[in-house]
Amino acid sequence: MELQATATGSRQGRSMERRCSSSCKSGELSHAIIVTFGELGKNQWEPMQAIGEAQRTARLVLGLDEAGRGPGIGPMVLAAVALDENAAGLLAEQGVRDSKAFGSSDAARRTRAILKQSVEELATWVGLEVCSVQAIDEYVSHGALNLLERERAVRLIERAPTSGRVIADGRNLFSPLVARYPHLEAHDRGESVHVAVAAASICAKVHRDSLFDEIAQRYEADFGRLRGGGYVNRLTRAFVAEYVHRHGHLPPEARASWPWPDSPPPGRAVWR
Repeated sequence: MELQATATGSRQGRSMERRCSSSCKSGELSHAIIVTFGELGKNQWEPMQAIGEAQRTARLVLGLDEAGRGPGIGPMVLAAVALDENAAGLLAEQGVRDSKAFGSSDAARRTRAILKQSVEELATWVGLEVCSVQAIDEYVSHGALNLLERERAVRLIERAPTSGRVIADGRNLFSPLVARYPHLEAHDRGESVHVAVAAASICAKVHRDSLFDEIAQRYEADFGRLRGGGYVNRLTRAFVAEYVHRHGHLPPEARASWPWPDSPPPGRAVWR
């Protein structure tokens, strides 16, 4: 999913234009390019930036974070959020902070969903990248999960509006990108550096939760409610063990590269 907001006049008088792609799950995300033309002379037109556009984008801060790196079931989602100073202040006042700070209760999920709506309304730009189970398994088989995250982060940075600062959550994970983007800062606890990172954390988490809910619903009739977000806890292990007992292989949404008890070798070989 990608949201793009185009402003005319003040924030209060803003006309919001959104471009949304419905292909989040496949990773094929589209985006819109909006060009303002100015008259340079008789019968002569040439693309040019809107007045103040360069100054506005220079003041933007782009935050990056992910959700779903650790679970054994379901995808991983990276999000990027571009905020100007005013939007950052408003979101901080509304209580936007790292998604993990809210916990895992139903009330926490509702709170995150509400805050995600606020982020989408106030942000200059929001982008998502979904890493499928198959992609995760492929990269993990080469010990390159960090590389997968960096590659998806690059996709987001390249699609985002030009920003004066790019702040990514994870010092060791994202520091290698500084060579390509000198204005990028990689921090542990990046959400404490700027609210844009916290906003990205919430957007990634809410979208990842929605994708996991779709997985859980597919199995609820036969296996009961799947809880725990796909993390390899007692309930998730019980579900996987029962699925394997019935079908002889891992569920297609399970990461074969994860250390499942008595797991088959990579390639989803049949359990005997």
